[in-house]
Amino acid sequence: MGFLKLVVKEKEGGPSGLPGKEKGMKKLEKAVSEREKARERMEAAKAKYEEEARKLRAAEAAVTEAENLEYVRIVRELNLTIPEFESLKEQLKAGAGRKALPEKEEHSDEEAENGGVSGEAGREDAGAGY
Repeated sequence: MGFLKLVVKEKEGGPSGLPGKEKGMKKLEKAVSEREKARERMEAAKAKYEEEARKLRAAEAAVTEAENLEYVRIVRELNLTIPEFESLKEQLKAGAGRKALPEKEEHSDEEAENGGVSGEAGREDAGAGY
């Protein structure tokens, strides 16, 4: 082998060329390792994203449920039958607005507790003191 070819081979990694290939293999192994780590980070981020998305959907469902319960409470407070409610809904859609709401009799809290009878007459012990 000529002197020039020997010098070139030594610069490439020796006469057999193995040390140069070993460096290349180490670089390749490092690149593969970095790719795998990046893939693991990506999978972890994806899992976190999916968990947060699940939490968001659950929170949105809770808000919707709370709104629905609020509507039910409002309707129940109006003490309307289903046909009366349907009629009211149609009137509101037609633009009748607040005029369509039925007039409610105002009862005090005491009357509500005594079955609609206010004052002493509503108490069970009324008149028992004679």
